[in-house]
Amino acid sequence: MPNYISDTSCLIVLDNIDMLIILKELYGIRKRNFKIRELVSLNISKIEVPKMFNTLEEIAKRDREKAKVEGKLEGERELIIKILSQRFGEAFDKKLEEKIRKANEEIINQIKKNILSITLDELKEILK
Repeated sequence: MPNYISDTSCLIVLDNIDMLIILKELYGIRKRNFKIRELVSLNISKIEVPKMFNTLEEIAKRDREKAKVEGKLEGERELIIKILSQRFGEAFDKKLEEKIRKANEEIINQIKKNILSITLDELKEILK
């Protein structure tokens, strides 16, 4: 059975899973197997709609920022692979390519900083 949250400007229909996620975020509930019926024991009978929307906006903003950073890092990885592939030719093998794709931001920044002068041996050492 869906739960309804409304104010004068909109009506949102949420299933129990969405409702639980929102309530956990709003009220800092850390319990893993939280159920709707347990709301009564927490004395949560009404959700403040503006607070909920602010929280949803914050969650969406956080997720967008995270995706933006990850997308930028992915683009940097691919550019590094293209540049190093051209520099080293066949010596730049699929193993190195995969290691770059899995490298964390710190390693990617280290490679970017030295991309024009790095040797193949130095690259392999960084990616160990």
